[in-house]
Amino acid sequence: MNEVKDLLWRCVQPLLRDFAERIAASDSAVSYSVGHTSSNAFLIRGYASLRKAAVDDEIAVTVDAVFEDGEIALSADACMDDGEVLADGPEATIPSAAMLSSSGTPLAEWLGRFEDFLASIEAEVNKRVAAL
Repeated sequence: MNEVKDLLWRCVQPLLRDFAERIAASDSAVSYSVGHTSSNAFLIRGYASLRKAAVDDEIAVTVDAVFEDGEIALSADACMDDGEVLADGPEATIPSAAMLSSSGTPLAEWLGRFEDFLASIEAEVNKRVAAL
Protein backbone atom coordinates (compact mmCIF):
# COMPACT_ATOMS: atom_id res chain seq x y z
CA MET A 1 0.00 0.00 0.00
CA ASN A 2 2.98 2.32 0.48
CA GLU A 3 3.54 2.19 -3.28
CA VAL A 4 0.00 3.45 -3.84
CA LYS A 5 0.41 6.21 -1.23
CA ASP A 6 3.66 7.35 -2.82
CA LEU A 7 2.14 7.32 -6.31
CA LEU A 8 -0.89 9.31 -5.21
CA TRP A 9 1.21 11.94 -3.48
CA ARG A 10 3.61 12.24 -6.43
CA CYS A 11 0.61 12.90 -8.68
CA VAL A 12 -1.44 15.18 -6.41
CA GLN A 13 1.28 17.25 -4.72
CA PRO A 14 2.34 19.27 -7.80
CA LEU A 15 -1.29 20.09 -8.62
CA LEU A 16 -1.96 21.31 -5.07
CA ARG A 17 1.33 23.23 -4.93
CA ASP A 18 0.77 24.96 -8.27
CA PHE A 19 -2.78 25.91 -7.25
CA ALA A 20 -1.61 27.34 -3.90
CA GLU A 21 1.22 29.25 -5.58
CA ARG A 22 -1.21 30.84 -8.05
CA ILE A 23 -3.51 31.96 -5.23
CA ALA A 24 -0.61 33.26 -3.12
CA ALA A 25 0.81 35.19 -6.08
CA SER A 26 -2.32 37.34 -6.13
CA ASP A 27 -1.77 38.71 -2.59
CA SER A 28 1.57 39.11 -0.79
CA ALA A 29 -0.14 38.62 2.60
CA VAL A 30 -1.21 35.08 1.67
CA SER A 31 0.82 32.13 2.85
CA TYR A 32 0.22 28.49 2.08
CA SER A 33 1.12 25.02 3.19
CA VAL A 34 0.98 21.86 1.09
CA GLY A 35 1.31 18.48 2.72
CA HIS A 36 -0.24 15.12 3.43
CA THR A 37 -0.98 12.76 6.25
CA SER A 38 -2.24 9.23 6.54
CA SER A 39 -4.05 7.38 9.28
CA ASN A 40 -6.19 4.33 9.90
CA ALA A 41 -9.08 6.18 8.26
CA PHE A 42 -7.23 7.69 5.29
CA LEU A 43 -4.68 6.05 3.05
CA ILE A 44 -3.72 9.62 2.25
CA ARG A 45 -5.14 13.07 2.94
CA GLY A 46 -3.41 15.67 0.83
CA TYR A 47 -4.04 19.35 1.31
CA ALA A 48 -3.20 22.88 0.30
CA SER A 49 -4.15 25.38 3.01
CA LEU A 50 -4.19 29.11 2.41
CA ARG A 51 -4.29 31.89 4.99
CA LYS A 52 -3.40 35.52 5.44
CA ALA A 53 -0.79 36.69 7.92
CA ALA A 54 -2.18 37.34 11.40
CA VAL A 55 -5.53 35.72 10.55
CA ASP A 56 -6.58 32.40 12.02
CA ASP A 57 -9.07 31.55 9.26
CA GLU A 58 -7.95 29.41 6.37
CA ILE A 59 -9.20 27.83 3.20
CA ALA A 60 -8.13 24.32 2.29
CA VAL A 61 -8.34 22.12 -0.76
CA THR A 62 -8.17 18.49 0.28
CA VAL A 63 -7.76 15.17 -1.47
CA ASP A 64 -8.76 12.04 0.41
CA ALA A 65 -7.98 8.45 -0.51
CA VAL A 66 -9.63 5.68 1.48
CA PHE A 67 -8.82 1.98 1.00
CA GLU A 68 -11.71 -0.42 1.46
CA ASP A 69 -12.51 -3.85 0.04
CA GLY A 70 -9.67 -3.80 -2.48
CA GLU A 71 -10.64 -0.40 -3.86
CA ILE A 72 -9.42 3.13 -3.35
CA ALA A 73 -12.05 5.84 -3.09
CA LEU A 74 -10.76 9.26 -4.11
CA SER A 75 -12.51 12.52 -3.30
CA ALA A 76 -11.66 16.20 -3.14
CA ASP A 77 -13.20 19.40 -1.88
CA ALA A 78 -12.52 23.01 -1.00
CA CYS A 79 -13.60 24.19 2.42
CA MET A 80 -13.24 26.84 5.07
CA ASP A 81 -11.65 25.89 8.39
CA ASP A 82 -15.08 26.07 10.06
CA GLY A 83 -16.24 23.17 7.88
CA GLU A 84 -18.15 25.20 5.27
CA VAL A 85 -17.72 23.38 1.98
CA LEU A 86 -17.08 25.79 -0.88
CA ALA A 87 -17.09 23.13 -3.59
CA ASP A 88 -17.17 19.37 -3.93
CA GLY A 89 -14.52 18.00 -6.22
CA PRO A 90 -14.37 14.85 -8.30
CA GLU A 91 -14.82 11.40 -6.86
CA ALA A 92 -13.70 8.03 -8.14
CA THR A 93 -13.45 4.46 -6.94
CA ILE A 94 -10.52 2.62 -8.44
CA PRO A 95 -9.55 -1.02 -7.89
CA SER A 96 -6.23 -0.93 -6.04
CA ALA A 97 -4.64 -3.20 -8.67
CA ALA A 98 -5.49 -0.64 -11.36
CA MET A 99 -3.70 2.11 -9.43
CA LEU A 100 -0.34 0.58 -10.21
CA SER A 101 -1.12 -0.68 -13.71
CA SER A 102 1.15 0.44 -16.50
CA SER A 103 -1.61 2.46 -18.16
CA GLY A 104 -2.71 4.23 -14.98
CA THR A 105 -5.82 5.26 -16.89
CA PRO A 106 -8.39 5.41 -14.04
CA LEU A 107 -6.05 7.50 -11.91
CA ALA A 108 -5.07 9.70 -14.86
CA GLU A 109 -8.74 10.34 -15.62
CA TRP A 110 -9.43 11.35 -12.02
CA LEU A 111 -6.34 13.59 -11.95
CA GLY A 112 -7.59 15.35 -15.09
CA ARG A 113 -10.95 15.97 -13.43
CA PHE A 114 -9.17 17.18 -10.27
CA GLU A 115 -7.11 19.62 -12.32
CA ASP A 116 -10.33 20.90 -13.95
CA PHE A 117 -11.87 21.24 -10.48
CA LEU A 118 -8.95 23.37 -9.30
CA ALA A 119 -9.31 25.64 -12.33
CA SER A 120 -13.06 25.96 -11.73
CA ILE A 121 -12.68 27.07 -8.09
CA GLU A 122 -9.68 29.35 -8.48
CA ALA A 123 -11.65 32.61 -8.81
CA GLU A 124 -13.88 31.79 -5.83
CA VAL A 125 -10.92 30.79 -3.66
CA ASN A 126 -9.11 34.00 -4.64
CA LYS A 127 -12.19 35.98 -3.62
CA ARG A 128 -12.53 34.14 -0.31
CA VAL A 129 -8.83 34.48 0.50
CA ALA A 130 -9.00 38.22 -0.22
CA ALA A 131 -11.86 38.47 2.29
CA LEU A 132 -9.96 36.71 5.10
